Amino acid sequence: MKIYDRADGSKILLVRPGATEFDEQGRIIGTLDIPLSELGLAQVEELAESSVGLDIKAVLSSPSLAAQQTAEVLGKKHGRKIKVRNALRNIDMGLWQGKELEELRANQPKVARQWEDHPETVCPPEGESIEDVLPRVQKLLLKLQKKHRAGTIVIVVADPLAKVIASLLSQQAAPEPEAAAAPDKDSPVEHSGCGKMDLLPLSVELADV
Repeated sequence: MKIYDRADGSKILLVRPGATEFDEQGRIIGTLDIPLSELGLAQVEELAESSVGLDIKAVLSSPSLAAQQTAEVLGKKHGRKIKVRNALRNIDMGLWQGKELEELRANQPKVARQWEDHPETVCPPEGESIEDVLPRVQKLLLKLQKKHRAGTIVIVVADPLAKVIASLLSQQAAPEPEAAAAPDKDSPVEHSGCGKMDLLPLSVELADV
């Protein structure tokens, strides 16, 4: 958990859903609706326990099944009903969805490398680019920034959109893609970011993004 303090105390707890079978298999998920695996459910329970003590004011979730399952556990722990927001729909990975990352690297090495190194320059076939999703994400963050002046707002969303949100909030360079965070064969979930969370300041200069 990374903590960034603000003078007014408002924060966003950016939560990645627990693992799914696709995460464990190293497959690209995008907008596919995949439920949490047994490992993912265990990760979420552990994550909820680690969030005890935070002043949670709201729990927002991506429409994906894994995100909603994760959000429900967190919401129950803090006595909050979850709010599903279409603006948090993950980046559509088009024809890449469901494929193993290694398959993409083998069949389209140049495109895969460009996606890993410069994701902002690539749009998956029949999918969305990072530029495509920025307006809806920026609009949601601005609304939250105006509405919440204190406490912590939970946002549950998977990578690569989680990285886009973290980048906007932290004012960093373009985020790394889902592919760069894909699991390896020896440790299928450890490096995927599943069930992880970052505590970020609810502050962003949207006009500069």
